[in-house]
Amino acid sequence: MIEVGDIDKKIALAIDVCGKRYTDFIENPFCRIYPFTTENIAGYLSLFPLENRSLFTVGSSGDQAINAILNGCNLIYSYDICPFVNEYFNLKKAAVLTVNRDEFIKFFHYTNGLGNLIGANRIVFDSAVYSKLKEGLDLETSYFWDELFKKIPPLVVRNRLFRHEEYSTRVIKEINPYLTSDINYQVLKSRINEATVVFSCDDMFNIDKGITFDNIFLSNIA
Repeated sequence: MIEVGDIDKKIALAIDVCGKRYTDFIENPFCRIYPFTTENIAGYLSLFPLENRSLFTVGSSGDQAINAILNGCNLIYSYDICPFVNEYFNLKKAAVLTVNRDEFIKFFHYTNGLGNLIGANRIVFDSAVYSKLKEGLDLETSYFWDELFKKIPPLVVRNRLFRHEEYSTRVIKEINPYLTSDINYQVLKSRINEATVVFSCDDMFNIDKGITFDNIFLSNIA
């Protein structure tokens, strides 16, 4: 198991994964990142008291944590077996602080429909945008993406290091409150630096059973 801080091991693993065809990922499906949530987070988020509360959630795309921060959650424990969740969340966080909502979507959103790679966005992970937002990255996260993009073209990284379950732009906006409107996006921008997010990369069955949380979000279970 790769620990959160094992950055050189993560880079080596990411390069290895990106060097394989997508069909080869079956041998280790947990190395792929979800680009956006596949849950309807907007359908349940408002039902839970999150302001100034703690949350335990799957890391996944980082959208569970980001949407919780929008609703005032200030302490989040992100747990996922995918080793790259920390770096992806930090990339999204830096983007929120640097670019507007439309630029954010263009930078991160690859396809224009679930499984439709033919009409994919070809400027995803655009180098110019990355250069702008990387100023907001911590040193380890910046090192991870810099080294990865040096070895593997960004478009290939986005294709091979990420899962292909990705909805249309319309659906992504509908299920993620932070992307629903410019107002929500600005509220998130004002709150995202105030929240503490703690990452763990491990099997869910290894969780310390003695820890308690105000809220727990798993995959479509809250």
